[in-house]
Amino acid sequence: MGEIEYTQAAVEDIIEAGVESLLQWGADQKARYIANLRVRLDRLAAFPFSAPARPDIGLGYRSTPSGSHVIYYVVVPAGIRVIRFMPGVRDPARHLLSDPFEYRLAEQ
Repeated sequence: MGEIEYTQAAVEDIIEAGVESLLQWGADQKARYIANLRVRLDRLAAFPFSAPARPDIGLGYRSTPSGSHVIYYVVVPAGIRVIRFMPGVRDPARHLLSDPFEYRLAEQ
């Protein structure tokens, strides 16, 4: 299985999604939502080209839904780099940098 890198923006997005889920639906639903996200990310790391390319956003971007959010990522030699984890209603063209490698990686 490939590795998963996260940008700082993606980490902040996931934290925000967890807090929103906790406040709206409670601790059990938050735990399920985050667990499902983890399963989805593990699958993407194992099969990084399984989600469609998104040249409309920028070179190298791919995206796939996870619950009510969308995972935006790029394939890197070690696996995947998660760029953002945004609500599906957000316009990616307005909320993503055209070059996914301009994002700062989260410290791991």
